[in-house]
Amino acid sequence: MRLDLALEVNKSDAITSQSSVGAKAYFNKWVKSNKLCMMIMRLSMDKTIKNSIPQCDNANDYLAAVSKKFVVFDKAEKSNYMRLLTTTTYDGTTGVREHVMRMTNLAMRLRDMKVDIPNSYLVWLILESLPDQFSALKTSYNVVKGEWGLNEMTAIVVQQEEMMRKSTPLALVYFESNLVDVPLNSWWIDTGASIHVTNSLQGFKSKRRPNDGEVAVYMDNGEKALVEFIGVVNLPLASGGALVLDDVVYVPSLRRSLISVSKLDSSGFVFHFAMIWILLHETKRFWFNNFEMKDLGEASFALGIEIHHDKSRGILRLSQKHYVNRILERFYISMCSAGDASIVKGDKLSM
Repeated sequence: MRLDLALEVNKSDAITSQSSVGAKAYFNKWVKSNKLCMMIMRLSMDKTIKNSIPQCDNANDYLAAVSKKFVVFDKAEKSNYMRLLTTTTYDGTTGVREHVMRMTNLAMRLRDMKVDIPNSYLVWLILESLPDQFSALKTSYNVVKGEWGLNEMTAIVVQQEEMMRKSTPLALVYFESNLVDVPLNSWWIDTGASIHVTNSLQGFKSKRRPNDGEVAVYMDNGEKALVEFIGVVNLPLASGGALVLDDVVYVPSLRRSLISVSKLDSSGFVFHFAMIWILLHETKRFWFNNFEMKDLGEASFALGIEIHHDKSRGILRLSQKHYVNRILERFYISMCSAGDASIVKGDKLSM
């Protein structure tokens, strides 16, 4: 006997005394199949769901009533999977490959529910779920013209994670101190300093006398401090590594040794600022190993702004002369005579 007969074929007309033997036998098979289907569905169904289904004697009609009830449950399940897909982030407890597979599984479940999740959108979601250590890959994905396939993206992020595990990043932990008696050999991270300066000869690997344009540094208050040496300092870190600082200026009269953020940034370091720590790691090696590129050196022109570096004086100067000339030419006043501005000589303007 076919168990699913009642689900595939509608109930035939009731048999009569004039019905053939074959029709009577077929009708009896359908009745038995219908009873078995009803019994199996009711026994395998949760009581709370079973009680919400209207009474019905036809297996097909009963199944249709169940499907109508589950439309609401299906919407809730879709919302749950969509929320998980868009909010899940990689916490590093498992490998990045497992994280990609987990998010892919969520997308497959949504596709089974007739929710269209394009592969390009899934790739973007997975990349966005990765932490800042993968920011270089995110930038690469956003600038390339072609789309990454799911398998291609998986291979790239797995390779990147393996590279990060093999090459331990250079980590510098910095705690802000409110103590009055700070050791003289302490180093301080300074976002305002344009050069590395120190008041101690400790850690110098090599040093030289300053040139004519390097004999002094100027403080924020306008005071001048004499420079005795310039050299390379090897700064040991608590993580076991060492931070090598180039062109460190030795000024004995300073109260603190300063690490210039802008100086490290120009050397290819990336800074991640958190509540109590700063993580530094070099990114140039990653870019050169994974992409065809060349180092063009320091920028001299960006977004219409001319950039002038004066390393001897520790000055970075920005100029919009080119932009101003374009405006003058646009309004046909570039040939006008310049005039003196009404300002007292010697006044200093600041922003």
